Amino acid sequence: FLASGKKMVQDIIDHAPENLRQTIINLIEGTDLVIWSYIKTQSLIALLIGVVSTIAFTLIGVRFSVLLGVIAGVFNFIPYFGSIFAGALATMIALLTNGFSQAIITLIAVLIIQQTEGNFITPRLQGKSTGMHPAIIIILILVGNYLWGTIGMFIAVPLFGLARIFVAEAIKLIKQIE
Repeated sequence: FLASGKKMVQDIIDHAPENLRQTIINLIEGTDLVIWSYIKTQSLIALLIGVVSTIAFTLIGVRFSVLLGVIAGVFNFIPYFGSIFAGALATMIALLTNGFSQAIITLIAVLIIQQTEGNFITPRLQGKSTGMHPAIIIILILVGNYLWGTIGMFIAVPLFGLARIFVAEAIKLIKQIE
């Protein structure tokens, strides 16, 4: 399936009715753009969180700061719960290795990083990559969470982007018919 994917897509386009070919091409290209933009943006955000967390943990003096930063970046792919787990892990390591005061400072740093990322960075970057307002991004994530739980938070934005493409192409087809 993976080896012949491009050929299968081209066969679908070649065998489609002539008046639908451009619509199918637009749908395929739009789908590719939405999904890859979302993945690239999420990867950029995870990298940013990993680097910022590593720097913060190093400045605070938390042991294993590089490892904890990498964990924070990787777990950032899991909406909401991943960053909570990574932050709790960093706080626990700070508590166990350097005491209560460093754990509190680490917790404060984690909360600042998480709040900045969740309320400002992610909505703005996702908004730019998808062409949607950051408030819409936040609403989509909340609705995705309500409808489908954690998985819904991860797929809500690209799913909505795909729906926008399908609706736009449907409107073009309807206008052609009229």
